[in-house]
Amino acid sequence: MPIDRYEFGGLFFSLVYQYSRLERAMSRDSGLYSGQPRVLTILKDNEGCTLSELSERCGIGLPSLSVSVRNMERGGLIRKVASKSDNRAQTLFLTDTGLAKARRFHALIDSFYSRLIDGLGEEGSLRARDTLERLVAFIKVADAEFSEPD
Repeated sequence: MPIDRYEFGGLFFSLVYQYSRLERAMSRDSGLYSGQPRVLTILKDNEGCTLSELSERCGIGLPSLSVSVRNMERGGLIRKVASKSDNRAQTLFLTDTGLAKARRFHALIDSFYSRLIDGLGEEGSLRARDTLERLVAFIKVADAEFSEPD
């Protein structure tokens, strides 16, 4: 019997909610606040970024990101280096503490996904990947429809 749209919607939003809770728990366990893992990951995977580059890569607006970066700088996770050619331009880098927290968060995520894939088995994980790819594609289309100006 096919799943009805309300049951599907309930399951989908339950998945989103539970994953969000899991991410927050992993952030806390890593000594991070929600949203910080994304910033630290981008800085970990790149040799420094400007605030505008970081904003684009994170998908976080500059005002919100500026506050987060300032807090992470105060917390010793990020350091700013002024550009030699333009004193107003600054590049953001991870500190050793920031790198350690980013690595801790990624170790938790890697462990979670390893257990998930092992639990689903090879065939189940391939089906799950296909389903998730389709969901992401559908959500991108729906997001574009809702985001278009009137």
